[in-house]
Amino acid sequence: MWFFLVLVGAPFLLGLVPGTETIPIISGIGSKFFDSNGNQFFIKGVAYLPNGGESVSDPLTDTDQCTEDAALMSTLGANTIRVYTANSSVDHSGCMLAFENAGIYVLVNLDSITSGIGRASAAWTTSQLKEFSAVMDSFAIYNNTLGFFVGSEVVTEMTNSDAAPFIKAAAVDLKSYRNSKGYREIPVGYAGADVESLRPYLQNYLACGSDSIDFFGQNQYSWCDPSSFTISGYDTVYANASNYSVPIFFSETGCNLNPPRKFDDQAAIFGPEMNEEWSGAVIYEWDMEENGYGLVSYGSSATAYTLAPDYTNLQSQWATLTPTGTLSINYDLATITPPACPTSTSNGWLVNGDVKLPTLLKVVSVTSSSSISRSNPGSTLAAPTSFSGSQATSTDFNTSTPDSPASTGLSAGAKAGLAVGAIVFLVLLILATFLLRRWRTNKTLKKNLDLSPEGLEVGIPYPKQEHENPSISTQEAHTNASELGSPISIPAELGNSTPSQPHPDSIISTVAELSPIPATPKVSSASPTKTFASSIPRRAVPSSTASSSWINAPWHSESLPIDTEREAKAQEVPLLTTNAEEDELSRIEAEERRIDAQIAESERIRALKAEKAALQAKKAELLAKRESSANT
Repeated sequence: MWFFLVLVGAPFLLGLVPGTETIPIISGIGSKFFDSNGNQFFIKGVAYLPNGGESVSDPLTDTDQCTEDAALMSTLGANTIRVYTANSSVDHSGCMLAFENAGIYVLVNLDSITSGIGRASAAWTTSQLKEFSAVMDSFAIYNNTLGFFVGSEVVTEMTNSDAAPFIKAAAVDLKSYRNSKGYREIPVGYAGADVESLRPYLQNYLACGSDSIDFFGQNQYSWCDPSSFTISGYDTVYANASNYSVPIFFSETGCNLNPPRKFDDQAAIFGPEMNEEWSGAVIYEWDMEENGYGLVSYGSSATAYTLAPDYTNLQSQWATLTPTGTLSINYDLATITPPACPTSTSNGWLVNGDVKLPTLLKVVSVTSSSSISRSNPGSTLAAPTSFSGSQATSTDFNTSTPDSPASTGLSAGAKAGLAVGAIVFLVLLILATFLLRRWRTNKTLKKNLDLSPEGLEVGIPYPKQEHENPSISTQEAHTNASELGSPISIPAELGNSTPSQPHPDSIISTVAELSPIPATPKVSSASPTKTFASSIPRRAVPSSTASSSWINAPWHSESLPIDTEREAKAQEVPLLTTNAEEDELSRIEAEERRIDAQIAESERIRALKAEKAALQAKKAELLAKRESSANT
């Protein structure tokens, strides 16, 4: 009886065996995304910040809410969500499964409001690496994890473009960490700000040279209905992506100056004007907030909701836009070359060519275990990798052989015996694999990160120029331990020597002006109730020379109070094991920051209401004057 039940349940168990995905796995190959069946993948996404939106809470912890949202997104036609913050210490399996069952992939920011790469004074430290990699550990086990962002709008104008090497160093380190842990090659990329003069420099720099990001997301709010491909500037955006070497897409879009939104830009994105080079778009945003960008308004529960007209309009657009792209078997990688690294310019781009990166980890190379077979468009991912020396090599699981038992002259009894033995062996193998998968999943979900492999070395930031403030000093952190995942040999390091040419501007190791989470427009100068050393913009404040399309974004100049002095010191702390008291202190401080953020948000909403009332009064006055003039 037990044997019979096992045989009946075998198809179910097969769905849980590693390498047999219930949703096709997405990989970045050249300048395009492909699924594990060899089909090109185009992102139809929404920014997912439900029930509170701008808070720093993790949206992937409420399974009931995720299940409801996943069903509505599937009806909408979405296949991707973008999540701006994730807590590595909690279980995401319920929400990830809900979205996987709906055929929806997840793009996750690795940074948070406290760990993001700074803007005015950038740094990339071991404490940041620890937090980033912990989030990667939490999501690497899911088949519908599409990719990771190491930053969003860190560089917002030419004057802080010297932060770009730190972005690239973070991407290189996270890719190296990913490979050392034996994870599949989940793409690691960056989301850039909507700044026309900066865009080509930054996107080319992050993809140039021997080290590259895996994709580039562009936040863009310049198409405000009614508009066109040329009026909106999409033609320039697309021209900048010509022959780009990694996938590029809109990581935020959806101007709402003239509601309801018609989303006419989707026809350009997924049509012949852009889909040759472009890989889709993420619409801002899912849940309705004060800024009016939401597609769905929720009431007191997950099932009490109202669909905005924007939802229906976007649904109608996406229903008619189904680009097929190209098959991986027909995709010629030989035509893909990285762009040239931009050189520094006077009063402009500050990074001169392919400078040495301030990386923290030695490079761990790996044979592409997530690449799709070029000879069979219907093939799945390559077999699991096994490490040998400094590289991981893919094992060939070709089970087709002309001398199998079925083709010999064995008796019927011998054949039956072999068949039964094979079935028993298969069942036992499935059970063992299933138990191993459960063990590895539970182990991965625990927050037990070890970032100290044998040979781990810490990168040294760029040397400061003589004109810098001598009171500001960098700290060289050293990590000394013996294991990262399984024992591996790591080839030659990156980032432990100074660049061949002096950096055009100083890059110092203190963190400031973090911006991982979108924010609603700031329309008042009201100050939060608690005073801090400074206020850190959650979104960039455009300079006088910035693109006019910035005014269309939902995050014009919002700021969140952060104790920068405490954060700057925290960034310089090397990897240490904290005791229970320190953990509790960190938890209390994080809770204080959350409460302060909510206080600031309440003040902002009150200021919005006051300004709206003033505008309405002014409007009424003008209407009265116009009516009086007409009567006269």
